[in-house]
Amino acid sequence: MNYQPHELRVIKEQIDLDIKLLALDAFFLTGMFKENTPARERSLLLRQADIMCVYSALLGERINLFKCAA
Repeated sequence: MNYQPHELRVIKEQIDLDIKLLALDAFFLTGMFKENTPARERSLLLRQADIMCVYSALLGERINLFKCAA
């Protein structure tokens, strides 16, 4: 499938976001996160991950529209 340049940017954005989310999820499993990160910061990081998931899903919906429009 041939994507337009702006569509490729959205696809790259989702890939980059998902890589960051995987790294954040991996951090959640570490002792550093569980034992050395203050509770308030842990809470904010967990919220950040939730929002990143929603954002990635939204980008995925947009990408699906690109496929339908082709």
